[in-house]
Amino acid sequence: MNGRFGNVRANRIAGGGGGGGPTGGVFIHEDADSNSFSASTPEGGQELLVLYDSTTLGAGTVTLPAAPNTDSRITVKDTGNSSANNITVDGNGNDIDGSATTLINSDLAALTFHFDGADWWVV
Repeated sequence: MNGRFGNVRANRIAGGGGGGGPTGGVFIHEDADSNSFSASTPEGGQELLVLYDSTTLGAGTVTLPAAPNTDSRITVKDTGNSSANNITVDGNGNDIDGSATTLINSDLAALTFHFDGADWWVV
């Protein structure tokens, strides 16, 4: 990973023993560093976790990749108070459950998004 994610933190977590992601449990972790944050595109067999601190950053938007790999999974997790500082998740040209955006508006909530090759779905 060697810095390819810029100023985000990348962690590798081995999946062993039935845990982890769909193809072996490799997870990438990014901390949103602004209230307008674009998520990286997970590589094959990876899942992405974006942590968004709505208490520090305020209301904002996390933009999903426009051209991700089919079967990509991204989880956006609020680590603050998104009931007061809503987090908008933008599909970046791909629908999310039939809409251009979706909202995280409950404190400490998380949504996981799965890309089927055409659209994002909340799972």
